[in-house]
Amino acid sequence: LFLEGARWDVGGGVLEDARPKQLCSPMPLMLIKAAPSEHAADSRDIFACPVYQTRLRRGTFVFTAGLRMRRTDAKKWTLAGVALLMQAFEAAEQDTLPPDALSDAL
Repeated sequence: LFLEGARWDVGGGVLEDARPKQLCSPMPLMLIKAAPSEHAADSRDIFACPVYQTRLRRGTFVFTAGLRMRRTDAKKWTLAGVALLMQAFEAAEQDTLPPDALSDAL
């Protein structure tokens, strides 16, 4: 998974602002399990992050992931367009990107 519009702070385990000129940042390996919403943890410091199959986002919504954030308002991340993507680049974009662009994104 790749995080678009923000980055993941591995040490703190929370969302952070994206680095300059870095659109997508890789997420660490994680185990994802489905759970009924009534069993959800306290959502006060959790951002409901949409997960999409591709960067285009149209018709590719998969689920909503709860990502921990610092004591910031979830509106900040919503306005920034933060989303998790299963595919960082579209196939058509990969043909036009320089060879180093994909390794830089990872």
